[in-house]
Amino acid sequence: MFLHFADPDSAGHEHGWGSHRYVAAIERCDVALGALLTVVEEAGFANETLWLVTADHGGLDRTHGSNHPDDVTIPWITYGPGIKAGRVIYQAVTIMDTAATALAALRLQVPEGWEGRPVLETLPEAVFVTR
Repeated sequence: MFLHFADPDSAGHEHGWGSHRYVAAIERCDVALGALLTVVEEAGFANETLWLVTADHGGLDRTHGSNHPDDVTIPWITYGPGIKAGRVIYQAVTIMDTAATALAALRLQVPEGWEGRPVLETLPEAVFVTR
């Protein structure tokens, strides 16, 4: 499943990345994500759910699209069974790596020509398989 929270992007463009309204939008998304985690746990799927949490871009002031570190630095978090807590990814990871990592977790081939590459060091040793 793919879920997109648009609030931080809208707040960033309207009020600026890092503004109080931007931070409030992220906090609302955090609450919503927490609720979703709870539902997955209560449904009994927590032990077979891989979470990839990221953003499509960063921002500077009220815009993005440059090569400035604030524009291109994004959170990129994996969570689930077998994922080691506190692991830091030191090489550059792009938004395109998210889909490639999801495919690798499902033991599916990344199509030729894709720019994204799986971030394998973030996945558990026994990667997830579909039912």
